Amino acid sequence: KGEYIWMRNYTSVFRRNSQGEPVEIIGIMLDVNAQKNTAEQLIYQEEQLLEAQEQANMASYEWDIETNELAVTPHFLKIFELEEGFKRDEIIKFINPEDVEKIHETRRNAIDTNGSFNTVYRYVRNGKEKKIWSKGITGEKNGKKIVRGTVMDVTERENMIEQLQDSERTLFQKNNELQQSN
Repeated sequence: KGEYIWMRNYTSVFRRNSQGEPVEIIGIMLDVNAQKNTAEQLIYQEEQLLEAQEQANMASYEWDIETNELAVTPHFLKIFELEEGFKRDEIIKFINPEDVEKIHETRRNAIDTNGSFNTVYRYVRNGKEKKIWSKGITGEKNGKKIVRGTVMDVTERENMIEQLQDSERTLFQKNNELQQSN
């Protein structure tokens, strides 16, 4: 049809002459076009997912509880301001000390019950405080207990909520003062 397709071939020398030169070769050729197209489609969808995570200021991770290893998406490094090859304990030292026990308790409970967790905590790095929303679920992979989760920098949203609540309190106080003076 005038189109290129992806093929995989395997060949082997079946018989050689007295000088050791191949005289018969056998082989098989497989059409791998569908597999190649599927692989390209998966790569494209992964790129879309990673782009969407970056736009949402969100990232995902998988934590092997036994080895304490984390596999993270690229935006995870940006949110936590970390370099490739970081260790999980590095993150914990930047979490606001008042929030550390709450996080440990929430995750311990999820791990013990094979459940999920959902928490917001403060993360201080390079003189800036961020508010991080973390949600995850425990599961199993290759016979090991893992946690899969997402994190999202919700600093801007949380600050807007606080400002709205402050404005609401101020408005309520002024309204009360006006009513009392009348």
